[in-house]
Amino acid sequence: MDATNIDLPDESFDNVFCVGLMHHLKDNEVLKCAREMIRVCKKNGHVFIIDPVLASNPIGKILFGLDRGK
Repeated sequence: MDATNIDLPDESFDNVFCVGLMHHLKDNEVLKCAREMIRVCKKNGHVFIIDPVLASNPIGKILFGLDRGK
């Protein structure tokens, strides 16, 4: 499913998780994805975004530099 256009009703979940996705998206797609996560999360629910980007080694620095987001 497209994370920027989730085909589910509003307030469908108590908790919404996103793991390791955001750094692969363009900046405008990150905003769309976050809005969709909030939309499908219930009013008193939680949205969790876990997106580690380790750029402390040479390969990590290259990958970080090649990614699409800022």
